[in-house]
Amino acid sequence: MTIESLEYLTAKNLTEAWNQAFSDYSITNQKTEAALFRLLQRRGYDPSLSFGGFDGKRLAGFLLNGRGEWLGKPTAYDTGTGTLPEYRGQRIAGRLLEASLIKTREQGLSQYLLEVLTENTKAARIYQKAGFNTCRTLEYYFGKPASIEKTKIPCGFSLQVVAGLHWENIESMWDFIPSWQNNRQSIERDRTSFLFLEARMGESLAGYGIVEPLTGDVPQIAVHPDYRRQGIGSQLLLRISQESKTGSLRVINADAANFGFRLWMKALGMLPAGQQYEMIAVLESAS
Repeated sequence: MTIESLEYLTAKNLTEAWNQAFSDYSITNQKTEAALFRLLQRRGYDPSLSFGGFDGKRLAGFLLNGRGEWLGKPTAYDTGTGTLPEYRGQRIAGRLLEASLIKTREQGLSQYLLEVLTENTKAARIYQKAGFNTCRTLEYYFGKPASIEKTKIPCGFSLQVVAGLHWENIESMWDFIPSWQNNRQSIERDRTSFLFLEARMGESLAGYGIVEPLTGDVPQIAVHPDYRRQGIGSQLLLRISQESKTGSLRVINADAANFGFRLWMKALGMLPAGQQYEMIAVLESAS
């Protein structure tokens, strides 16, 4: 087994390996070639920063790294790690992580961010031994919200599709920082795939939502604190549901510590489908 850069790997070979590696995953994660590379583009994938374990010419395992900023610091992000079922137990993932840590340090990145399912205790232990610490627990939701149509529309409310968002106006609405794949940088990398909605009460911006219609993914949705408990969030989610071409929604990486968001989802008939740990390692310079 050799560990090599993925800089010259074909899209076809990577997609085949991805689907085989995640064929028994608890979350349905099968991708077409186009869908996989939309996902990777959004997450800042950098092939020169990524590695594969090769059995001859066959890709047996991979660690796909992205590059960007996280909380103002240059950061590497694990956009996806997988090992084909028949190659598990050979420490491929550990060797890929070692190669990635060396490369990210050489590139002068300050930190390395990733997410791992809480049920994947073996992987979590590998990351902890490599110097990663848990930042927070994230939850994900799948499904179609119930009972939204019954929500009363507040007086003075309007909802409109906009070309983009004024980010400086919406951060004050956040109860938690969006995860890497949901943050401004990720959305801007593939902004044509998203629909942006603004909710207003009169002339005032009361809330907003972002949806990827093709997948039903909702990277961000928030209501200004002054306008909560008036049905605005539910009206945003109703419109988002109508725009989803899948007939359902994917709300990935809500902060599990935000009980208000969880209670809102529960009231709409959506319960957490699972949890992930967000983990980070501080990188020391290779020099």
